Amino acid sequence: MKRAYRMVSTILALALLCSLSAAFPVFAQASSPAGADASQGTFSMLSIDSYQIGTETAAGGEEGGAVTGSAFTPLTNVELYQSDLTIKVYFTYTGSWHEPYGNSLSGENFVQQGGSITAEPVAGSPGKGIVTFSGIKYNGPSNTIDFSIGGATKTLVIAECQIAVATPAPTVEPTPEPSPTPQPKTPGLILKESSFGGTSVAAGEPFDLTLTIYATDGGENLSDVMVTLGINDENVTLANGNLNVYLGEMAPGSTRQVVYQILPGANFTGGVAKFSVGLSGKGKSTGAAPTTDGSTSVSVPVTQPDRFEITNLEAPETIMVGEEGYLSLSFVNKGKMQVNNLSAELKGNMANPGQSQYLGNLAAGTENSVDFSLMANEAGTIEGTIVLSYEDAQGKVVALEKTFSCTVEESMGGGDMWMDPSMDPTMGMEVEEPSGGVPVFVWIILAVVVIGGGVAAVIIVRKKKAAKLAQLEDSDEDI
Repeated sequence: MKRAYRMVSTILALALLCSLSAAFPVFAQASSPAGADASQGTFSMLSIDSYQIGTETAAGGEEGGAVTGSAFTPLTNVELYQSDLTIKVYFTYTGSWHEPYGNSLSGENFVQQGGSITAEPVAGSPGKGIVTFSGIKYNGPSNTIDFSIGGATKTLVIAECQIAVATPAPTVEPTPEPSPTPQPKTPGLILKESSFGGTSVAAGEPFDLTLTIYATDGGENLSDVMVTLGINDENVTLANGNLNVYLGEMAPGSTRQVVYQILPGANFTGGVAKFSVGLSGKGKSTGAAPTTDGSTSVSVPVTQPDRFEITNLEAPETIMVGEEGYLSLSFVNKGKMQVNNLSAELKGNMANPGQSQYLGNLAAGTENSVDFSLMANEAGTIEGTIVLSYEDAQGKVVALEKTFSCTVEESMGGGDMWMDPSMDPTMGMEVEEPSGGVPVFVWIILAVVVIGGGVAAVIIVRKKKAAKLAQLEDSDEDI
């Protein structure tokens, strides 16, 4: 029994060995694909040569519900972002066929999405192989791809793929600035005229200062027009009202008047009162300032009252023919301003008319006098005038006259000795008239005494007048 068992075991082992020996040549035969030459030696990659790109579709029949085989359709135009592509890469090798290792593709232009990588020799072309990459998507932007097959690498340009041309950013045309709306021209403001009622005003008396404001040409009205008056002298004030006057709106080419009541002080001696005039406003539409700033100044001459007066005239009531009398005229300047170029002249039907004296300038608050001599060639009445002329503070020539009259009587003889006919020789004396009459020699003595006293009085008066006249003639300077 045991022997039979051992024989059976031996027979089965031999049969198994024979089966393995018979199967081995068949397996070796199957592992050498068609086109492979086992006599060439060890497999070795030489180069990556070319490619094909296209799509694979199912082909052939079904076996047990599975698709058997596929058909490759090359493409001549591959669009950007196209997927389900197949790329076949052809290469050259030496030696006996063996599936190359490390087959891959890289780069950002193409990606493999769930496909496969297979390798096989090219039928009928010894030393030629092909690696098929399926499930490829073209992302761009470029059309190059890096392949690695059996240790060999190469970058291929897939010419069928459209190169993604960067779409230039749309040119944003700048929104044109709206054409500026032409702005209307804003008028200007000027002081067209100023007036104060004449050529000058009197100190201590109020006057109206009238200002005429003019809006120049323009394309809009002016609004909020304001006139501001500035007073630049301490002794000048605003009699009433306000220095700021609001005019409101003015049209181009229009005028408006503003009246200020001004009071120069009674003690103002500056000669000219000065004022500043400010003009302001804005364009009603644009709000722009006036194109012309008419701010300016105004000057008003101020005069003090002329209070130059003649105060007294001393003139003889009677003179004798051939004798000399004297005139004395007194005057005073009661004003606040100096009078200039004062002169005096004697006129009339006397024997010596035309006498004149230059007295110069007379300061305010001072007085003086002028003297003239008076002579007559015949008895009668002298009618005369003393004329004082001067220039006031404004340069105006003013003349004052003082008239007089004097009786001229015939001379009694005796040269300088004369006696007033109105004098009573016995004035102040008690004269008794005796019954027998007054002796003649008494009358003679009395006449001599009276005449001598009169002569002495006349000589004294003449000397005083002559000395005073000489002093005035020698002093030709301001009083």
